[in-house]
Amino acid sequence: MIRNINSTALLVTALGLLWLAGCSQPPQGTEVTVRLSSPWGVPATATVDYQVGDGEWKLATQKDYGVYGFTVPPGEVRYGVAVNCIPVGFGLGTLGWANVYQLTLDDTKELQVACLNLSDLSTTEVKVKARAGGGDTGYDRAWYYSELDDGRKTFPNNATLLSKAEANRDVLIVAYASGSSKYNPGLIRRIKFLHNLDASSTPVAPLDVELTAADQPTTQTVGAFSKPGWSAAASFGVGFVSSQGLTVPFTASAPDENPALGSGDEAGGSYYKIPNTRPGDVYYAEASAWDAARNHLVHFSQVLDYDGPQLNIELPARKFDPAVSAGALPVFTGLEYSDPDLKGYAFSINFSGFWEMIVVSKAWLDAKTSYAVPDLSSAPDFRGTRPLKGEELRWRALAVMANHELGEILTGDPLPLPNPVPRTPGLWMKLAVKQGKFTVP
Repeated sequence: MIRNINSTALLVTALGLLWLAGCSQPPQGTEVTVRLSSPWGVPATATVDYQVGDGEWKLATQKDYGVYGFTVPPGEVRYGVAVNCIPVGFGLGTLGWANVYQLTLDDTKELQVACLNLSDLSTTEVKVKARAGGGDTGYDRAWYYSELDDGRKTFPNNATLLSKAEANRDVLIVAYASGSSKYNPGLIRRIKFLHNLDASSTPVAPLDVELTAADQPTTQTVGAFSKPGWSAAASFGVGFVSSQGLTVPFTASAPDENPALGSGDEAGGSYYKIPNTRPGDVYYAEASAWDAARNHLVHFSQVLDYDGPQLNIELPARKFDPAVSAGALPVFTGLEYSDPDLKGYAFSINFSGFWEMIVVSKAWLDAKTSYAVPDLSSAPDFRGTRPLKGEELRWRALAVMANHELGEILTGDPLPLPNPVPRTPGLWMKLAVKQGKFTVP
């Protein structure tokens, strides 16, 4: 009898250990990792939800500060990720922006998403005084840049820039011609790029910078390019992002207000090269053409290495013309854009201060030619992201072409730009875009 009791006890114990071992095993399937980064080089936090296949949206697991994950079970390859950088419901109404990705495991098993992070940012002020030295003439004002700030001043006024309170900061000074109040690229006369500023202690010693003829920048020619026959106009602009995050933004449509290093149109142009660049610095170029009503446009962007190589612009020739069904959230049909470099589609919606950008891979769509913007309002921390009846909803639909795979683009270090492409020299992307708006029924 004692032997029987012991045998029974051993059997129960063995079964219990097997059960515990089974419970302690990690879930079966493939892990997907989502990393959040801030434009200022620090991790960010946000709400990260995920979807397996066409299932419900659930909260992803936070693995580390700024790192989230979830498991795609065996037999499934399609998944979705939704990142709400400013979760609604905290007194912000629907103010915020969200990024949604509909992908497959073959596309990528890791994403890097840019979100702001102000809480971990330690800042200080840097005072800069630039002046013409050595009898140099022909310019009387400058636009100053740090990685967090920019501002324009006439000489001899000092500029005060906000900077990260760290060592090895960058400061860029771009001086413009005398006799004009404008700051467009054609008026650039001097450029000085300063490295290794120690802003880790406060106060930071003021910078007294002398500009001379040695700071006259060289130019890089941009050749003519073809704009589609249906387009009314075309333009391009070139900006810059340093390895430390200092950004010279640009807009080809209003360079006087937001200056580029260069701009032009389909006849070509040029851009100024920044002296003293180093590996990790990149130029960023964009070109666009649009129809008279601005309902259709095509777009080209390229990341250029720090030495400023030749820029060769090639716009898509064909319109993208999907049909859009108005509803609480739009449905896009006619996703049949033909291009050998097509990677997928992107869609954006905005209403009442809320912006959402969606990337859908060709593999996720498979053979489908329609896409319905998902209703995320019942997903964790996404309530309020469904527009109300009578609100105006603006939308964009984009066919996305590139010379790198979508997974490479989505895992790269995003540049601090409105269109956060990765810091990948040589990468180009082409977009064919249709945009419009409707009143939510």
